[in-house]
Amino acid sequence: MILTYAAIYYDGTTTYRGYSDVMEAEEHFVIRIPDNPPLDAGAPLLCAGITVYGPLKYFKLDKAGLHVGIVGLGGLGRMAVKFAKAMGGLRSL
Repeated sequence: MILTYAAIYYDGTTTYRGYSDVMEAEEHFVIRIPDNPPLDAGAPLLCAGITVYGPLKYFKLDKAGLHVGIVGLGGLGRMAVKFAKAMGGLRSL
């Protein structure tokens, strides 16, 4: 088992997880981020954004003209409303 922080990998290196300087990943799971994005704009997209974007795409709610029900307007709900609108969803109150 490899712990998330300060554990030793099999090759003798130390784990740093979120505090790492570099990482290695398969190309399929990587997205390109501009060199100097404002963190306050990009961070929500990679957290709350992908949490709501994934189900919208999976359940094929990304088509124009569909009504999408979103419960709550907290961090996730706010992002879901923005994505649904950008995908052409109809607004219902």
